[in-house]
Amino acid sequence: MADSVVSLLLETLNQLLDQDSDLLYEVGDAIRSFHAELKSASGFIRNSEGQGNAEAVKELAKKISGVAYRAEDVIDTLAVNVAKQRTRGEFGKFIHVFGHRKMLQDAAKRINNFTRQVKEIYGERVSEGNQIADASSDSFLAGERSTKKEVYRPIFPKVVQTLLDELVKGDRRRKFISIVGEAGVGKTVLAREIYSDVSVQGHFKYRAWLHASQHCKARELLQEILELFRPMSTGERQGMTEAQLQKKLSECLKKNQYLIVVDDLRKIEGWDMVKQAFPDDSNGSRILLTCRPEYRDSTGSQTISHFLSPLDDAGSWDFLLYGLFPSGICAPKLEAPGKQMAEKCKGSPLSLSFLGRLLAMQLQHVEAWYKLANYLNTSCIQGSLHSIDLLLSFVHENLPNHLILCFLYFGMFPEGAEIPVKQLIQFWIAEGFIRKKGSKKEEDVGEQYLDELISLNLIIPISRRTDGGVKTCSIHDLFRKFCIFKGREMNYLETTESLSDAHENTRRLSIQVSSMKGILSKLRHRSGVRSFHFSVQDTQIVLPAFRWNALYKGFKLLRVLNLGTVDVSGVPKEVGRLIHMRYLRIRAPGVRHIPSTICNLLNLQTFDMRESSLSYLPDGIWRLQQLRHLYLFLLSSLPDHRGADEKSFVNLQTLSCIRPHKGMKRLMVKSKFPNVRKLKIASQKKEETTDFLESLDHLYHLHSLKIVSASKLPDPDAFPLKLTKLTFQGASLEESCMKTLEKLPNLRVLKLLQDSVSGEKIDISAGGFPQLLVLKMVELKITEWALGINAMGNLGHLVIHKCDLLKTMPGSLLSLDTLQVLEVILPSANLRESLQQFENKDGLKMRITPQAMF
Repeated sequence: MADSVVSLLLETLNQLLDQDSDLLYEVGDAIRSFHAELKSASGFIRNSEGQGNAEAVKELAKKISGVAYRAEDVIDTLAVNVAKQRTRGEFGKFIHVFGHRKMLQDAAKRINNFTRQVKEIYGERVSEGNQIADASSDSFLAGERSTKKEVYRPIFPKVVQTLLDELVKGDRRRKFISIVGEAGVGKTVLAREIYSDVSVQGHFKYRAWLHASQHCKARELLQEILELFRPMSTGERQGMTEAQLQKKLSECLKKNQYLIVVDDLRKIEGWDMVKQAFPDDSNGSRILLTCRPEYRDSTGSQTISHFLSPLDDAGSWDFLLYGLFPSGICAPKLEAPGKQMAEKCKGSPLSLSFLGRLLAMQLQHVEAWYKLANYLNTSCIQGSLHSIDLLLSFVHENLPNHLILCFLYFGMFPEGAEIPVKQLIQFWIAEGFIRKKGSKKEEDVGEQYLDELISLNLIIPISRRTDGGVKTCSIHDLFRKFCIFKGREMNYLETTESLSDAHENTRRLSIQVSSMKGILSKLRHRSGVRSFHFSVQDTQIVLPAFRWNALYKGFKLLRVLNLGTVDVSGVPKEVGRLIHMRYLRIRAPGVRHIPSTICNLLNLQTFDMRESSLSYLPDGIWRLQQLRHLYLFLLSSLPDHRGADEKSFVNLQTLSCIRPHKGMKRLMVKSKFPNVRKLKIASQKKEETTDFLESLDHLYHLHSLKIVSASKLPDPDAFPLKLTKLTFQGASLEESCMKTLEKLPNLRVLKLLQDSVSGEKIDISAGGFPQLLVLKMVELKITEWALGINAMGNLGHLVIHKCDLLKTMPGSLLSLDTLQVLEVILPSANLRESLQQFENKDGLKMRITPQAMF
């Protein structure tokens, strides 16, 4: 919808007006008037949509957004200056009092001027006779969305079988195999299908999947592959040359049978060097590549290529027909518009499957099918856009405002990125896209928004959490390009490799470069930027603290700063000037302390320094009352704040990772974290952890607890009643601890990782773990596992990974009707034999992976 940006600015002003702020003392009336006029303009734009003059409405929205952006800059700059005056001493306030008053008066005048501009812009349209009608409620996407996914016939069954044979049969020499085709023809889908095939999983000792970014170089690709097989420290990674990386990767793969998939290969500088890192030991190793035709030469002359072609018109209709109607029978009234739309997709399976998702929502409404068919016909006449762009444009015009903003935000991420959902939603909240709904927290609303985008096939879920929620997601390259194009058109976002190409007035800036050379010096004079994401492929680069001046001088109004892929040598005190900051992520492996000025960021919601050596936080950290998520390095500590003005982190939901010493226990007992939902602790002292665990009964909202240390467990009553997920890592729990855990009434997920059980046997009592749904056991030295009668009666998902000594499975699992998924990775010979009895169990999906995968 055209007014999505204006609506976002209205929400921001709403929040400001709801606050009892010094900012409103002199300029409150001006801001209220501007808000009222902007609200009227937004309603006018919304009501004008769908009346046949889309370009005029779009231009109107763009003009009003431009004025609104300038007004927002004035208001946010005013907030910075007011905060600066507030922090001055009595003498400083006195000598600046007249200048401060004049600054407030000038700001009020400018805001009143913006109010007049908005009225003039949309007032012209009213005077031209444009009638304001009721907003249309028959949006194509407004109806009930089908939860049933369309099932499409395999497009290239012969190619699939040929590729499977080439991977697991035949010549033992190492082979390079490529899947070649235009964008949207299904290369990645086909490669994933093959990569996940059971015969492939069991055939290779090592498997790895990686995406080749658009301007990837040999060094980055070598690092990424090596990291999958052998994780390295930052120092080790930075100190290695390309030749050393090549040698190390070759040594790692030597004598091992491996499959490496490189998705979306482009022209990579030094690709020959990368290829030489893959040893040929005549053991059937394979490298599978996907690429577009123009990059086929990059794969090498010895590569076996398989070409995928677009479907013809008949094949396109069949693909769409059987996806929507498995019987192959379509209502006669839907066939004509259906064939028209299938033809417009130009044989692209991506476009056809996306079209099918839209049509599946309107199977009973022939008028909706004709509406979309007419849109595609008209758009094709007006311009030669790719079919997926036409469909995306249609969806963009019919999505509600909040989903438009969330969808376009995917343009901020690097191509092919696997995006952590929790981080994504934290971005959305910091940007102001999400508001609390009733008793639902913003994070829960964000998950709902993501589910809606996934239901429309706009976003791809990649991995899921143990509770079934989406853990990571991705976006197709063509969809991402659309987000970047639309985002730039609206001054909403800019993703670029060169600042010289970036629009001066953009609000969100994502810099994705291979090197930082000359970048920071060009960052000045971008005062309108509210979000800055900095992604650098060259991991040898370290950002020194003194270079930050470009950020706090040029980006004074930042709300989101994501430096998660750049190593930082220090955090300067000037970061405290960025008072609008809501999200801050810093990767600083060598940083042990941060300046106290960080405590000036009173709007901060997410503070992420998990990739640091931070051991403690400044005392003033308790001032950050808006903090929702705090991620720290292992063994970090919070200050034991005392005194009459003691404060609590009432909004804090995530606290990870802290050392559970006596000071932290006192904070728990004093209910300093009343609403925390997720807690992670780590210690080198068993007694410390054991003592701390007795203080958790005050955490009434705690759902997830992770313990990275040896420990004994308190009585079951000491654990919060709402605790549903419990993870132990290196805990060395005694056998008796299971008697405690099995009594937790609401525990649904239990993970026992890396020597979390000290004995050789796990013995679960009758009726133990009554609500447990997921059990994951990784690298335990147990030899036996016994279940009493009706123990784990609701278990649905069981994972056993590298428990080398475990010989048998509990026989009672065979009669457990709830068990749906059984995953066993690297089982012993005895355990694999024991698993044979589960092969014919009804309703059970069993995956046995005898080799390692990444």
